[in-house]
Amino acid sequence: MTTLTIPDKHGLGDAYQALHSSLLGWLIAKVDDRSIAEDLLHDVFRKALVASDQKSPPENINAWLFTITRNTMIDYYRSKRLMLELPEDLQSDDGQDNAHQQLSACLLPMVKQLPAIYRDVLIAVDFEGGTQQAVADEEGVSLSAIKSRVSRGRQLLRKSLVACCHIETSGSGNIDDFYQKSPSCGC
Repeated sequence: MTTLTIPDKHGLGDAYQALHSSLLGWLIAKVDDRSIAEDLLHDVFRKALVASDQKSPPENINAWLFTITRNTMIDYYRSKRLMLELPEDLQSDDGQDNAHQQLSACLLPMVKQLPAIYRDVLIAVDFEGGTQQAVADEEGVSLSAIKSRVSRGRQLLRKSLVACCHIETSGSGNIDDFYQKSPSCGC
């Protein structure tokens, strides 16, 4: 593969012609479906076109387009991960609550007792599945501030949980059983 530079949109078209086959082949190998790979490649060049409108493309167009291709493929798998059904051997047997599920039910009430600065971030990230970056943007603070709040909030939650409950774990770290040390802790 030769390295191309893109002086304008016409150059992006040239890069598309030159790299189309190799990028498509790479995507097909990763997703094992030609039509999905073609859709992903279309997204790659759409993203490249948008990016070239916003700023000048880098010197090494091959590496730049491959990075966009790799990131597009990763995004594809991330979006599919949420919709995959669990294999039957991993699904709950007959709806019986185990110690892990029972203990998990204690966490939200305990989180709600934390100071608001930690409570709101933990609920958004750990219970609602939001990203730390999204919370940082929403709060108007830096990502490092949110990471610090999440870390400190989890430490406070762990401290509350350990003060409230005695937890027995297996050698692999799974929760085998637990009991409340005090009925007033809300578990």
